[in-house]
Formats: sequence, structure tokens, C-alpha cells
Amino acid sequence: MDLASIAAAALRLALTLLLPALLASLVVSLALAAFELMTQGQDAQLSFVPRLFAVALALFLGHELMSAELVAFTGDVFRTIALVAR
Repeated sequence: MDLASIAAAALRLALTLLLPALLASLVVSLALAAFELMTQGQDAQLSFVPRLFAVALALFLGHELMSAELVAFTGDVFRTIALVAR
């Protein structure tokens, strides 16, 4: 395993970990855009605060899986470093 494959795996892991929060933000943004379109409302807090709560909820609900994935990846990287150092 070389440095490029470790970097690619790190990028895949980052995308995997951030995807639930990004999807939550996207869904809430689309729902709020539809609501604003129907009501003709243009309040900045109306779009920011619900998105913030949705992202926080997604991160809270997925924190155990995210932590497990990060620990597993870190262990793999350390094992790879130990193999290369020999």
C-alpha cells in the first residue's frame, strides 16, 4: 500500500462520513425553497436554522458509525506504516 492509495482511501472515507450531513442539508434546503416559493417569504434565518439543526441531527445520529469508521481507518493506516517501516 503506497501513499497515493492511503490518500485515496482517506478521501473516500471523508466523502462517506460527510454524505449524511450533506444529504440532510440538501433535503431541508429543497423543502425550505419550496416553502419559500409558496409563501413568497425571504427570511435568512428561516433557511439557515433548520439546515443547521438537520445537519446537527444527522451528525448526532451517525456519530457511532462515523467513529467506528475513523478508528478502523486509523488502525489500517498504522498497520500499513508498521509494515512499510520494517
